[in-house]
Amino acid sequence: MNIATWDDINANLDKAANVYNNFTYDTETDGGILTKLDEVAELMNSIETSINDIGLLYNRLDEKYDKFTDFHDTMQTNETKLKESLKAIREKYRNLISDMKFRISELQKNDKTLIEDLTGIYNLLGECDNKLKPSPEEKIKEIYPKGPPSTPEDAYKDIVSIDVPITTKDGIKKTTKINVNKAVAEDVKKALQVAQDAGFKVYDVQGFNWKGDPDHLSQHSYGLAIDINIAENPCVPIEQAGADNIAWKPNENEYSIGINSPIVQAFEEIGWSWGGYWSTKKDYMHFSFTNS
Repeated sequence: MNIATWDDINANLDKAANVYNNFTYDTETDGGILTKLDEVAELMNSIETSINDIGLLYNRLDEKYDKFTDFHDTMQTNETKLKESLKAIREKYRNLISDMKFRISELQKNDKTLIEDLTGIYNLLGECDNKLKPSPEEKIKEIYPKGPPSTPEDAYKDIVSIDVPITTKDGIKKTTKINVNKAVAEDVKKALQVAQDAGFKVYDVQGFNWKGDPDHLSQHSYGLAIDINIAENPCVPIEQAGADNIAWKPNENEYSIGINSPIVQAFEEIGWSWGGYWSTKKDYMHFSFTNS
């Protein structure tokens, strides 16, 4: 293989254009290098074309992503407006129901013959009020934005023991300890104190209790519900509500919880719900933060 014929350095500088005039290359002994170089060049061109194609695809995806984010932002804005509208509607009707319940209470004081009929109407208003309240899912997100705990060990991390007022059956006022979620502890104490000051006797109260099946845990499992005077306030199917053979006797037994009981009003004031207003069953002992 003849590489080149070189003159002296000065001559090369003078004849730069002709320095390789005698250059030859033997393609039979190059080992296919030139062919390989051609293949590499072709591959590079192919890669460049692929890169260009990927660039075009990326630009299209980028445009679609921008459209998606714009749509997503619009949907979030619409959802926020819808929630605000529903909240306003709920508040409007709940205020109306509250006013109607007050008027019925006043009528009951003055006309005893209306008590039975008005009690039924009052209970119906309570059921309507319950349905207008935020859903259990909405309420529990207030306490657990990332979702509720799935094990008793995790749930117990948010549970605190508090002293609450009770009145024993022999009339002695004292305190007892119950376990509830720390987020509602002060409200629970307040409601029980208001009820006692108004004359309702809570002698038995229970809070945190991990129970229910995995797909439908009780709100007691999160410390967001309490049961009061269990013996006199059973949980019964709707068809047994008000039956003579159950223990619930709000007009006869001072420990039973009726729709006009101070305990119901006290818990409504802190935003809790009473199981006596449920329309599928009646859980007269039960009060919950989530209406569930």
